[in-house]
Amino acid sequence: MEAGRAARGAPETGDAVVDAALSELARLDGLELARHPALVDAVQTALAERLAETD
Repeated sequence: MEAGRAARGAPETGDAVVDAALSELARLDGLELARHPALVDAVQTALAERLAETD
């Protein structure tokens, strides 16, 4: 597991796209999500696109 990811508390899934999205979301740990809509939207988009690829 990448040390930086583990330090931020983001889980490792083994999927590079999902891991990157979760790492970005972990940057907001302890912060109010409503104040960071662009980052939350980017994470949601990345995860939705990755999920669509698995169909």
